[in-house]
Amino acid sequence: MSAMRCPSCGGENRPDAAYCTLCGGELTGGGLDARGRLLFFSTPFVFLLAGIAFALDLGLPDPVNTGVGIGVSILGLSYLVVGGGAWIVCRSFGLPFGPTMPWRAGVFGTFQLIAAALLAQPVQELLMPEGFPRLTFADQDRLRLGLVFALFLPLLGLGLSLLILRDQPAGNGSEGSWWRRLSRFGAAPVFLGTVVAGFLLVQALPEHRREYLLARLGAEFSQIPPALENLERSLAAQPDFPPALHLRGLLLVAGADRERAAAGLQDLERAARLASGDARLRLDLALALHQFGRLDEAEAAASAAAGLKPFDPAPWTTLADIRLRLGDGDGAVQAYREALKLDPEDPRTLNNLGYTLLELDRDLGTALELARASVRRQPDHFYNLDTLAWALYKNGQTGEAYQTMLQIKEAVGSVSAEIDFHMAVISHGMGLLAEPRRTLEELWQRPEVQSDPMLRRSVTAAIASLGVSIRSEEGGTASSGATLPGAGWASGTGDTLFRPAPPPPAPPGSAAAGAAPAEAVPTGSSPAGSPDPGGGSTTPPPSDASPTFNIPEEKNP
Repeated sequence: MSAMRCPSCGGENRPDAAYCTLCGGELTGGGLDARGRLLFFSTPFVFLLAGIAFALDLGLPDPVNTGVGIGVSILGLSYLVVGGGAWIVCRSFGLPFGPTMPWRAGVFGTFQLIAAALLAQPVQELLMPEGFPRLTFADQDRLRLGLVFALFLPLLGLGLSLLILRDQPAGNGSEGSWWRRLSRFGAAPVFLGTVVAGFLLVQALPEHRREYLLARLGAEFSQIPPALENLERSLAAQPDFPPALHLRGLLLVAGADRERAAAGLQDLERAARLASGDARLRLDLALALHQFGRLDEAEAAASAAAGLKPFDPAPWTTLADIRLRLGDGDGAVQAYREALKLDPEDPRTLNNLGYTLLELDRDLGTALELARASVRRQPDHFYNLDTLAWALYKNGQTGEAYQTMLQIKEAVGSVSAEIDFHMAVISHGMGLLAEPRRTLEELWQRPEVQSDPMLRRSVTAAIASLGVSIRSEEGGTASSGATLPGAGWASGTGDTLFRPAPPPPAPPGSAAAGAAPAEAVPTGSSPAGSPDPGGGSTTPPPSDASPTFNIPEEKNP
């Protein structure tokens, strides 16, 4: 009678033994031997390195961190869930399994997830070519993810059944079945079948949709030149195909070449005209127009997107952001309130509405509540903390506001002119700012201040509130200081002329600008490339300009 060898330690045992007499391992249910353990527990590290190599090969931004995310959150996690799950199922039901079955199950599950994600792309193009007009943008993304798992889970079950059946002992009468014969190849038939099905579905698409799908996949992996080539072929097959025009426009606008970006903007405008009922196209057009400083047109496009999807908060928040750039605080508040009705828990909307109320000096108590709610939902984010500090200061809680600003400075230092301005105001309120006028004059000259009408007016008012008597450069007219609400600035240094270096063209009160009285700093004309408070500039804002709205994270739909 031959001895039974333990799969864990290799020791010999009696044929009828249930447990190993050397290590105590189970003999009847199978298990991992030394090779199986090595394969199972070392493979996640291989996936980690594979993710980094994949990110490097594709030229993805920050390839190490991006690759770690791919290797850990996608490859490694799916491997452990599937492989560990198969192990637990077999042990729970007493099913015999080979020493390397959990490893094989995990590897299969990982690659099958990738194959299912690729298969979902042509399936979506075939079944839902017009998208999901009745869903919000966030729900559309969830539905696409749900389609991936709707394909993945049944195929995973088929593959695991083949892997488990392969390790079952013979003699149960199923040797002649085709499924049993197929199990000799493990889960490979399921994976290969998924790949072949995806390829056939892609080939079944019309040429313009097939090239568009390949371009979309290329853009997802930052392969921009090949994606643009696919889009050219798609548009050659059908010149008025809105999705291809839209994607090409987005890729060109995101590039550094300004001429190609202008051509991309034309593509976005054309796509929006061809598919006038598509809110996504309208919203992306609004964002591109905003980037180019064409704010009036951007507001119109965002309003159209909000009209097409009034149940979606994304168009409303974009509309509010654009209205802030236009200096329309009341309109921004109205749009933020609409977005907040649709998604009361969104920290970005809570933050932006609170900050806008603070800048308008309206409902300061409500603004403080909104800022606290935003920080609770998204803590340790410097833009939210800045809004909270500003709300505390305007509600008379200067000490707590200063401590909050110190948290930002200690964590990230100087991140924007807006935060530096708030730090200067709060520090002066605490009596800790040595040279307030010099600090604000240097701040006023920064390009990001000049590109933001609301921030520029706030800095202007703060300088004027120092009590400085400002004279025009030619007319000699003095201006009176405007008080920054709640700032409590001390009197300044007499009637010194404030001249920013270099001065903006045609300051108020000069011969070129007419006889209008001068302000603390010139605000009647915007610097080149920045939008005027009363309308949109025809040139794009400076590339180093910071956002005009205080946000925790940009959430482009």
